[in-house]
Amino acid sequence: ARQVVSETHPEYLSSYDAVMNAHSFYFGNMLISRKETFDLYSKWLFDIMFKLEKRLDLNKKGNTYQSRVIGFISERLLQVWVNYNDLKVKEYPVFNTEDRRITFFEKNLNRAKKIKGLWKKNEN
Repeated sequence: ARQVVSETHPEYLSSYDAVMNAHSFYFGNMLISRKETFDLYSKWLFDIMFKLEKRLDLNKKGNTYQSRVIGFISERLLQVWVNYNDLKVKEYPVFNTEDRRITFFEKNLNRAKKIKGLWKKNEN
């Protein structure tokens, strides 16, 4: 991916390196923006991804999870693009509506209990 970025958009390399060496990033390929911003991002991203796809063997047998490499890389490239373009970011919590192991109410109840426990520890 770095090689493709260096060939197609070398001005993004310092942002690319910073994101790849960071310990956090925005996951999920989620972006809410004006259409013009989204179009610029999409053009940039797909220019890279189509070139990268030609260089990867996505038909390897074995771990199908790893065949999602294009999606994994594009998640990190979103952060590269946001950083390079110095966009103002607003973060919102994200939760999986399909996760049925614990309900939204139960999750927040557990959080409240943890906070209550922290208060008790701080009182002592």
